[in-house]
Amino acid sequence: MTDGITDTTSDCALLDVAPRCGECGYELTQLPATRQCPECGVGYGADNIALFWAKPVSLICRKVFMRSSSIGSMLHSFRPPRMLSAAVLVLSLLLRIAPVLAQQNSAPAIKLEPVELVLHSATFGTRMLSPDMKWTSPTGKGGMNHFVPLGDGIDALWTPGGLLLLDAWGTADEVLADGKLQLADVVGDGRYIWASASYGRGVFILSPDGQTLATIDANNGLPASDAGGPVLHPIAPGRVLAAGDDAKHHCAWIATLTISTDAVKVEMFHEAAKQWPQTVVPAVEFDPGMYFKPTAFFEIPSANPQARRLIFMPRGKHNPLVLDVTNHRMGVYPSRDPNGHSFSRSEAGRDGAVVAGGLLWVAGAGSNFQSYKFADQAGMFSVERRRENWDIGNQRAGSLALDGQWLYYAGVSCWRRVNLSNGREELLISDPRVLPNYGSGENWTLARSSRYGLVAFNGGTLYRVHVPAEASPTTAQAVSAADRN
Repeated sequence: MTDGITDTTSDCALLDVAPRCGECGYELTQLPATRQCPECGVGYGADNIALFWAKPVSLICRKVFMRSSSIGSMLHSFRPPRMLSAAVLVLSLLLRIAPVLAQQNSAPAIKLEPVELVLHSATFGTRMLSPDMKWTSPTGKGGMNHFVPLGDGIDALWTPGGLLLLDAWGTADEVLADGKLQLADVVGDGRYIWASASYGRGVFILSPDGQTLATIDANNGLPASDAGGPVLHPIAPGRVLAAGDDAKHHCAWIATLTISTDAVKVEMFHEAAKQWPQTVVPAVEFDPGMYFKPTAFFEIPSANPQARRLIFMPRGKHNPLVLDVTNHRMGVYPSRDPNGHSFSRSEAGRDGAVVAGGLLWVAGAGSNFQSYKFADQAGMFSVERRRENWDIGNQRAGSLALDGQWLYYAGVSCWRRVNLSNGREELLISDPRVLPNYGSGENWTLARSSRYGLVAFNGGTLYRVHVPAEASPTTAQAVSAADRN
């Protein structure tokens, strides 16, 4: 004899929601009160919410019918509880879809305020800076697509065809642009501004007010670099590391560039011209002389930088180089252990890594970030803050910025922040569709501007980021201790 409880369980099984998040795989025991996955922040659709809501109602209705008199037994053959369950489901959808859709389209917990800048340019004259303005370079025309804080009240916007310096009065001064310029990188060392360029243009050294003080190129012994141009990393006032790729001769190089009161100097640090064999054996993998294309420098925290200061240079899918600039030594990171000792990711840009609290924090392209502790004696990383499905391979997205005690993250699918003093984590944006310029495919950059505070950059527009003291529970949430572990 069939009883109502068994049938009810069967009916309700049809209404069960998958116990794992369909976006990141996080295991769910119930629908979160915020209607967002605690791990990746994805919002659940109205149908899933209705299914969770309809299940207990269906169960009650089923029991009422099956425990009622003989009328219930007669009606059981017609399966009215299933019909009622369907009706309840439709009703719950109607009741729930409006607030859910309203939440999905609501403003995020943060506010992005566009920064208005007055452009002073030989190219465009004096006018308000607009994302529609395009600077000419050997590879085409493009708008401003990089924001870099340079310290001492100076920020920069740049694109391959031009460099703008932002001052404290809301102006953007064009300091480099001539139609033949192909900028590759811009950094500040606390005293000077360094801008590297491709196609033999070398490295420009500028004063804080944008005056070109010197140029380092082949005449000073700087090796050639292809369209990618040299990447730069400041190591002291008046001194930077530069790495380039002489593609014609299949030779990568790293050099230190120095400017003093009377001269500039180029000192070669390393060359890598060996070609990779089809089968890579350990002896080749750990050879620093193998050819690679430089993309970025990552400096790691050191307990005693006077004794040893280590800087990493990714080599694509191979182990990164390790530069000891204090002792002028070169090596290769010793492990490719996927369980926690391999170098975090090789696709991240400069804004994808931050050193804070003695840890290296690395942004994933997708929905989260991790932290790594470096053991000086072992010479390897170990994961401190681990997150599943935190990265998306072959993407350069993911940006980090430190503002006070808060570390902010912007990825493809969400924005987060963590308080480094107490470990509190908050989900700031769970749906990227609320962001300006959504669908353009351009990655967001976060940074700490000395002029504007925490800023975000995307699509040629700089935004001042405003975060309330207490995040709204519908759009931002504290991650539970269980989730952090």
